[in-house]
Amino acid sequence: MATLLLAAVLAMALVSATHGQSSVEQTSTGFYWPTGTSEVGDYASWQSNGCSWSGNNSYDTGYYHIGQDIEANEGDTVYAITDGKVIHISRNGWGTGNTGVLLEHQLDDGTSFIAVYGHILSNVQEDDDIKGGDSFATIGSYSRPHLHLGIRPGTSLVSPYGRMPCPDTGPITDTNGFVDPVEWITTKIPLGNSYQGVSDQPGFWAKFWESIQSAWEKFVNDIQHRITRWLNEKIGEFQQRFEQWVEEQAGRILRELEIAFTNWLEQQCMSCNASLLLPAIALILRFWVTKTRQI
Repeated sequence: MATLLLAAVLAMALVSATHGQSSVEQTSTGFYWPTGTSEVGDYASWQSNGCSWSGNNSYDTGYYHIGQDIEANEGDTVYAITDGKVIHISRNGWGTGNTGVLLEHQLDDGTSFIAVYGHILSNVQEDDDIKGGDSFATIGSYSRPHLHLGIRPGTSLVSPYGRMPCPDTGPITDTNGFVDPVEWITTKIPLGNSYQGVSDQPGFWAKFWESIQSAWEKFVNDIQHRITRWLNEKIGEFQQRFEQWVEEQAGRILRELEIAFTNWLEQQCMSCNASLLLPAIALILRFWVTKTRQI
């Protein structure tokens, strides 16, 4: 029996540890890749530009990029790179019907930063908490569907979030506080991360152990609930049976008292008609027994 219980707890932990995150790849430092894979593709990278003086025209004419566009298909899942809170939803400039969702995250040293997830569809609201590796959006429709990822250290919301107009001459120096997002998530360590770059599934064993603890707590709580419910049922049955027993004993005692008193009265009052007094005496005895039981 104990073996079956242990197997059940381990199975619950395994399901919990792998649910929703088994296919989400992580960086060597513990961040989740926002599209579930490290395959970035040949989309617009950090500081790609369409500035006339650059001569490369790798981006929209007259603008330069302050994020990383990651290869994806319309409808693909978007994951939080680490635990975070939704602090803003940008609804302009991401394509028809799409949004940019801004989450505040933290590094292991307590540094806060903002991650911009652009060109997506999501039902999240401001102040929603999102767990790292959990899905919270899908890729929206676009001329070439992709995810825009931007990273801005600090907690200030300063637009624009995706691109900026080219300066008259190079090089590009103003990124509106944004930094290279791929470099950030591959060199920085997120808050609460226990991954050290050893396992094929980063953070799996830490999550598995947490899941075992959680599954055990749920198991114990369920057993306690079942025991409490069983005890309450048994106590209720016992109380009902006890009250029934008291009723039966009280009735038996009352009948015995009536018989004994009648016999005594007949012996003491041979000349009186005891049968006339019996109804009144019986009422008195019943009233006395009832009051006695209520005390």
